[in-house]
Formats: sequence, structure tokens, C-alpha cells
Amino acid sequence: CPPQERRSAAGGGGVTRALLTLCAHNRPWRMPPAPPDHFFALAVPPMGVRHLFEAAHAALAAHDARLAAHAVDADAAHVTMAVVRLADPGGELWGGAADPERLALAKAAADAAAAAIGGPLELSVDPTPRVFGPGRVLWLPVAPADRLAGAAAAVESALQEHGLEPPRRGPPPRFTPHVTVAKVAWPRRGSIPDAAWAGCLDGVAPPPPFAATSLQLCAMGNRPPGAYYEVVHEVAL
Repeated sequence: CPPQERRSAAGGGGVTRALLTLCAHNRPWRMPPAPPDHFFALAVPPMGVRHLFEAAHAALAAHDARLAAHAVDADAAHVTMAVVRLADPGGELWGGAADPERLALAKAAADAAAAAIGGPLELSVDPTPRVFGPGRVLWLPVAPADRLAGAAAAVESALQEHGLEPPRRGPPPRFTPHVTVAKVAWPRRGSIPDAAWAGCLDGVAPPPPFAATSLQLCAMGNRPPGAYYEVVHEVAL
């Protein structure tokens, strides 16, 4: 066990007990990867999907007023292509300013990825809501999935070529292009039950197709309500 974790054992707590259990079984202890603080995105025009968001949010609130707290603004609609940590990986776990060198590498990676994608993407949002995990995220699929998967692979490849590995362990998860409509940020705050959203968009007109004409590098967090994320770099496709 790491010495500092042994010293903290007297304080109790779930994390410490879990670490002691690992030590008792002689399993190596590993620090979890630092969380991402930036992401690469394709913006989704909010006017085209606002009616879908409003209908879904109304259904959540009608089922349970507390679910309204998990609604995501249509103004923030986007398709996440990849996430990355630009703060010092060895620094504070949460927060911290982007490291200038890592930020420059991320911008160069965005430029390389955009060149590899090779042009605007004609996309559409499917008004068929779905959820990730045990009701953690309510989302809408974005098509064509195969074209978007290829674009996401170009972003991942550019990140690796510029020495910026995504903050995760193991193989990359299956890429599922989507727009987030509602999200439970912390598991202890509950979940979004199926009964709250099932059929909530039945009969709602699908949004018009749109063209994604640029790849954005955005900062996570500190997004004012009704606003988009801070775009720190944007390159045309």
C-alpha cells in the first residue's frame, strides 16, 4: 500500500477501507487517471433541437419535479468526439489551468484531425431518446454513426500522435455519437427512471439535418446557463 494511505487508515471511510482490502489481497494499488478538463466537439445548432429538449425536459419535470435539475440546455448541444486533460496530469485532481504546452499540442491535434476528416459532416439528430447506464444520461442519437465514428477515430489518432492520451484505462469505449438532453452529474443524486422519458418524444417532429463545419476544442465546466461552452480553439472541416 502507498505509505500515505496506511497513515490515513485510522480515519476510516469507504475509500480507505477499499485500499486496505486491496492491500490485504496483495493487489497493486494504482492512482485513478486524472479526469478530463477539455473535449473535442461538433456543435449542434440549438434552434433545430430546442423543441426536442423542451419536450423531454417537460416530461421529466411532470414525472418528478426534482428531475428538472438534471436538464441540459439546448444551447449546449454538441457531439463529443474525444476528451482530454490539459492541466498538469500530476497536479490537482480537480481544477487547475491548462498547461500551455499541452494546450498547444491539443490545438495542433485539432488541426491535424480536421485535415484528416476532410470536410463538413452532414448530420441529423434522431428524436428517439435513450439512456446510458442506470439512468445516468438521457440522450439522442446522431447519424450517420459510421461517418462520425471515423471522425472520432481521426481525433483520437491525432491526440496520440501529439502525445496526449485520453484519460482512461483499458481499451477505448465504443463510440456512440449523441446529444445529451439530461444528465445526472453524481450517482448519489439519483437517476432518470425509464417511466420519466419513455415515449416523451412520440409524435414530435424530427429536427432538420445540419452541417458540422468545424471541430472545436472546448473547456469543461463553468458554463453559464443558456450559453455554450468556452471554445478555446476551432478549426474548419
